[in-house]
Order: sequence, then structure tokens, then C-alpha cells
Amino acid sequence: MTRSVVVMVCLVGAASVAAGDEKDKDPVKEKLFAAKVAYDMEMTQFRKMMGDWFDKREDTARKTGDKKALDLSKTERKAFDEDGVLPKTTPATVVQKSVQAKKTLEGAYALAVKEYTKVKKDDQAAAAEKELESFRKSTDLAPWIARFPPGTYTETNDSGTKAATVELRRDGTFTRTRSSNGKQYAGTVTLEGGKLILRSESFVDVWTIGGTEIKVEFWWPANSYPNGKTDMKGTVARSKN
Repeated sequence: MTRSVVVMVCLVGAASVAAGDEKDKDPVKEKLFAAKVAYDMEMTQFRKMMGDWFDKREDTARKTGDKKALDLSKTERKAFDEDGVLPKTTPATVVQKSVQAKKTLEGAYALAVKEYTKVKKDDQAAAAEKELESFRKSTDLAPWIARFPPGTYTETNDSGTKAATVELRRDGTFTRTRSSNGKQYAGTVTLEGGKLILRSESFVDVWTIGGTEIKVEFWWPANSYPNGKTDMKGTVARSKN
């Protein structure tokens, strides 16, 4: 009899938790996150297509002994790798890959704003709208690239403990991976007042160049920035990539 009572209590408790989880779910947020993941995958494919195209050009130039064409391709590859500049001769199909990826994610942001507005979640609608604006700015040829070269960075807090790894991309997006549990967060970057602002739905990371190092300040949740107390301070170091 006692066992039956315990089972019933557990089932009721489980049902309550499940109901709570359902209530806390945000389908709009989930769809937007899925769109960001899809965008990241599309841009990864785009970068590979560009790399393959450069490889083919340079292989052809070497086979024909055309040093001028080889030097041009190497120069244009460097401009693409460092600043995201596309050569004028880039195949239209490759260019379209990037253009369509950006257009699709912009559409996902716009839809999120619309759906949040419909259900009277004005704060979420405003946040999505602001993120869309930041995304549009960051996908142009961004001035932050010269100050904070894209690549892999490690954040270390002031106590010397590794806090996270950040993958910073030329298209203005990033993925931050927590060292403690491996959880990943996606977002976009902007340069404001000389500082690199990394924004996700959950937090804001601010990188500032000070002398020979990069300082980091971390706010969680995102709406606590900039007036709230920082959750972490430390330094950022770029890997050799």
C-alpha cells in the first residue's frame, strides 16, 4: 500500500514538472535558435565553397605556370580570410549561398518579432528586433575585424580559471562554449565605442583592448547589461589560428 502511494506522489510530481516545463517553453525562441544554427551551418558550407574555389584557381595557375594569376588568387584569398572581401570573379552560385543564408535568418528574426507582438510579448519582440538590427550591421564588412580578428578565443576569469571558449566568425556571429558544462550559446557581435559587444539571448560579453591584453566583462542575464553587476571579469586570449 505504501509503495502505491509513493508511486502516485512521484507521478503527480512528474506531471507537475512536465506541465511547468510546457508552460516555460517559448516556441518562438526555439524556432529562432534553430534558424541561427541553420545559418551557421550554411555559412560554414559557404566558407568551404570559397576555400575550394580558391584551391582550384591556384591549382590551375600552378599547372599552367601562371605566376600572375597565382599571386592574384593568393592576394584575394587573404582579403577574404581577413576581411571577408569577395573577389569580383566569385561564382554567382557561391555568392548566392551567403546572400540567401543572411536573408533567411533576417526573415526568421522578422517573424519572431511579429509572433511575439501577436501574443503581447513586447519585451521579447523588442529584443529580437534589436538583435536583427545588430545582425544586419555585423554582416556588412565590419570594422571590428581589424581589432578583434576572427578565430578561437579563451576567456579566463580573474582567479585564473578558464571560463569559456569563444569562436568568433567573420560574418559577425559567435558561439560561446562554457568550460564547466560544455553548453553552447550563439549570438552576434558589434563594435561600440571601441569595445566588442557579444550579445546572445542569455548574456552580454564585452571585450576591451587594454595595453597588450583584452579584458572581458560578462553579464548574465542579458537584460542586466550595462547597469547590472557583472557576473565575471577576466581576460581573453586568441589561439594561434
